[in-house]
Formats: sequence, C-alpha cells, structure tokens
Amino acid sequence: MSENLLEIADEILEKAQLAAAEFHQLSQEQTDCIVEAVFKAGFNNRVKLAKMAHEETGMGVWEHKVIKNVLGTQLVYESIKNEKTVGVISYNSLTGIAEIAQPLGPILAVIPVTNPTSTVMFKILICLKSRNPIIVSSHRGAAKSCAEAVRICYEAALGAGAP
Repeated sequence: MSENLLEIADEILEKAQLAAAEFHQLSQEQTDCIVEAVFKAGFNNRVKLAKMAHEETGMGVWEHKVIKNVLGTQLVYESIKNEKTVGVISYNSLTGIAEIAQPLGPILAVIPVTNPTSTVMFKILICLKSRNPIIVSSHRGAAKSCAEAVRICYEAALGAGAP
C-alpha cells in the first residue's frame, strides 16, 4: 500500500474517531432526530438513487431498486425508530445487572455493486441509531451512486445536528 493511501486512511479514521467522541455525547432525542432526518432524505431520493444505481451498474431493474430503497429506508426506520439506544436500556432488579448502550464505532461498511444505494442507506441508519460513525467503502462499479447516497444522508444528518 502506498504511503499516500495510508495517509488518506489515517485521515478518514481520525475524522471518524472525532465524530465518535461527539456522537457519544448525544441524547436519545438528538439521535432520533438525526435518524429521522436521514430516513426522510433517503426515502425522498429513492427514485433518483435507484435510477443512478441502475445506470451506473447496469444491474437489475430500476423500479425494483426503488422498492429496495424503500426497504432500506422506510422499513428499516420503522423497525428501529422506537428502539432505545442511549444510556440504560434495561435493568434487572433481581440480578442488579444493567444493560447500557455504548457506541463502538467507527464502523466500516462494505457496499456491494448489486444493491448499492439501499445498502448504503440502511447501514447508515443503523449506525446513526446506535451513535456510531460509519466509513463507507463502495464497490468501484457503484462508486458514483454510493457517493450520492452518502452525500444525501450526510447532509441530512449534519442538518439535524450530527457531528
């Protein structure tokens, strides 16, 4: 690996670690606000991203990719939106054992060429809900559509208060 690639990787990891420290400070309400904003942004761009992914990869049917983008945004959001992911999430008074949610990130997300945009969005939503920064590594055959999905989610997250 060249020295330049190592420097780039180190810089990305350093930014993710700084974001992780800030993420750790977020409340459940702040976290949920960010997750909802990212869900809405991804869902609102589901058709555009499906067409981009189909055009770039030449795989599948763009209308089917729209459905996958709905699954990767709306269904994922609906399944996680009420989950407690900050602080004490359970306590057993008999054993005195408390379960405490702690982010572990940054998380590396490897994205396949087959369903790039839906995979980007659901992984981002899950990482945000658990207050983990995410580093997205897309397949080179889907780099543009992945980058656009990441950009949409990133801007929505920042607008809602994410680090």
